[in-house]
Order: sequence, then C-alpha cells, then structure tokens
Amino acid sequence: MASYFGLRKQEEDDQLCPSLTLQQRIIGFGICAAVGFLLGILAWMTLFKVIAGKPYSFAICFSLANVVSIAGSGFLVGFKRQIKSMFDKKRWITTTIYLGALVMTLICALVFKNAALTLIFLIVEVCAYIWYGLSYIPFGQKLAVKICGTCCED
Repeated sequence: MASYFGLRKQEEDDQLCPSLTLQQRIIGFGICAAVGFLLGILAWMTLFKVIAGKPYSFAICFSLANVVSIAGSGFLVGFKRQIKSMFDKKRWITTTIYLGALVMTLICALVFKNAALTLIFLIVEVCAYIWYGLSYIPFGQKLAVKICGTCCED
C-alpha cells in the first residue's frame, strides 16, 4: 500500500542505503550508540588529563564518540536525510562550525599535538554540539539564550 501512494519511493530517495532493512538499521544504530557511549565514557575517564594540560585523549575520544553517534542517527533516519537535515537553512552554520571544530580538534591533537589549540577547538566543538542538539528541540535555542541571558543579568 505504501508503494501505491509513492511513499516507498520517497523513503528510498531519502536514503543513501535504501537496501538496508529496518532490522539492519536498528542494529547499525545500536552498534554506533554502544561504541559512541563507550568512547564517551572513555573520554570522561580521561578528563583529569585536560586539567593537567594534556587534552589529547579526551579530545580524540570525545570527537570520535560524536562522529559515531551522528553515524548512528544516520542509520535510523537514513544518511541522506540526516545530511539534508544537518545542512538545512536553520542548521548549516552550526553544523559547519561543529564539523570544522571537530576536524580541527582531531588535527590539533593528532598532528600538531598542541594542547592549547586542541583545548580551544574542543571548547568550540562542545558549544557547537550543544547548539546543534538544541536546534532539534522546538524552541530549544531560544530557551537556552533566555536562560543564559537571565543567568548573566545577576
């Protein structure tokens, strides 16, 4: 019936991997979620190194956890649809800053091994990640601005 109304064709057009079954998508999401969660825990376990001026382990684990988590959501909604959503008119700036900071965090940690730059890009990455996440919550960004404004007034 879905194919009669053209829904199946639209679903396939919205996906980079239309041949994946729902079960395969859920498994892909589950694996990515588990790996992302483990990398996130590993990142937070190395947080003390950030305080000691060596943010590399945290930055690498945290950034990779974010990449794997985004890949996981791509399995659920479809990668093509995920990319379209990330770069729609209300998210493209945040997404670009987020992905740029994520890449620069990894480059500064792995290639340059520069703690100060790694930490700066890590902070930008975290802020952009939060702002990006809030863009999916109705009025999330407006509420965050209002809360921050209220906190800064005092």
